[in-house]
Amino acid sequence: MSHLHCSQLIDWFFRGASCCDRSCGCGRSENRIEEESNVDRSGSPIVVVGGGVAAVLHGVERVTLDIDLALDMDPVNVEKFLQVMRNLGLQPRVPVPARDLMSREAVQRMVAEKGALVFSFVDFNRPLRHVDIFLQGNLSFEELSRGVRKIVVEDRAIKIMGIGKLLETKRAITPLRDKDLIDIKQLEKLQDQSEKSKE
Repeated sequence: MSHLHCSQLIDWFFRGASCCDRSCGCGRSENRIEEESNVDRSGSPIVVVGGGVAAVLHGVERVTLDIDLALDMDPVNVEKFLQVMRNLGLQPRVPVPARDLMSREAVQRMVAEKGALVFSFVDFNRPLRHVDIFLQGNLSFEELSRGVRKIVVEDRAIKIMGIGKLLETKRAITPLRDKDLIDIKQLEKLQDQSEKSKE
């Protein structure tokens, strides 16, 4: 099975995935989750989907308006990703050159000096078209690739954070918001169901 190209993944989300409610009839409840390696055979930028979209694709019923990605920070891969952003008409939300993502030192400065959690790309004409790239080490591509899962969307495969990692990141939020508590409860239920199905 082929992988969903990064630009197709983001476009799929912008086309309506943000409704993120299985009662809407969008068909996401039929998505299939399987184990998956981190090999991307498509030539697309290598990413892992995290945050609210990953939670929804696991079965959490909630609304999310942006897509969070962990990007393999290899400079060649970052260049591929920046081309995808240009093709989709997305620009950095803050006045920082997007190519700074290609420099490990520049990324470290963003985190240390600015307290940045993500690097955001947005369509200023349609602000709901919004993509966040995780910057902190605990949400790096290498970290999130542990226990990554593959989910099939429109007969293509995408890689998402596993439930365990989603729970870990949610529980670490301080202070926990009401929506975080709801997410944790639903993710714990899904994790229990998954473990019982393996017995």
